[in-house]
Amino acid sequence: MAPHRGNRVGEEIKKELAEIIRDEMKDPELKGLISVTHVEVSRDIRYAVIYVSCLGGEAEQARVLKAFKKAAGFIRTALAGRLNLRFTPELTFKADQSIRVGARINQLLAAEATGAAVAAPAAETGAAEAEAEGTAATAEEAVPAAAPAAETAAATAVAAAGDQPPDEV
Repeated sequence: MAPHRGNRVGEEIKKELAEIIRDEMKDPELKGLISVTHVEVSRDIRYAVIYVSCLGGEAEQARVLKAFKKAAGFIRTALAGRLNLRFTPELTFKADQSIRVGARINQLLAAEATGAAVAAPAAETGAAEAEAEGTAATAEEAVPAAAPAAETAAATAVAAAGDQPPDEV
């Protein structure tokens, strides 16, 4: 299989899924601004990971992910009718944290430029995703795993901006 076929199928799933969410889904949990930001398809096109972003906080994101996981069978059936594929991929929904992480990095860079200290948010990006997947019992268990990754990303961004030599990161 050509390596770019998975990308083409992922983009087609993304386009069709946006139409399904807009036109066919009647779930009241899925109201508001919901975006399908990215779709990763396995090499054999049997599995697809769909990254979803929604306007709102961590609780809103968890509620939307729960609704998508509940409606995965309906969405997969609707995709099967729209796509001309031998097998319709099994769908897994995950929260897309890239917008929130990017905003946090910009905030850290702005604070570094002005010399002001920035307090870390109460729950970094790992808490909502762990809660949606059911892997962490509490938010406190997810935060320690997410905090070093966020600090490393922020330190790398600061080093890339030229404010700090990369070998001190």
